[in-house]
Amino acid sequence: MLDLAVHRQYISENPARAVKHFNELRERPDKQMLTLDQENRILKAAAPHLRVGIISYSEGFRLRWDQVDWERRLIRFGSDVKTPGSSEPLPLTDLAYQVLLKWKEGLGSDSP
Repeated sequence: MLDLAVHRQYISENPARAVKHFNELRERPDKQMLTLDQENRILKAAAPHLRVGIISYSEGFRLRWDQVDWERRLIRFGSDVKTPGSSEPLPLTDLAYQVLLKWKEGLGSDSP
């Protein structure tokens, strides 16, 4: 966008030209599980309707019940993810498991 503005002579130079770009897949830090204290602090500060979305970034918002392994307490996203690393099973903490279970029970037959 800024290069286009330079090309059309709206601005004399692109102020973002010196910004270092990086490869997200190579330079992304390793995934880390939240500690119980961190999880509790985040959940305490979050509005109730947002708490279930904290389970896992954007993939959590597309979660289907068939992706939840209730016996092993895992979420399996499969291949429908943005990056290969996101397809790894996500372990559910006790709190996340209970939140999902209550959510599913509350939906009854309307469950996705």
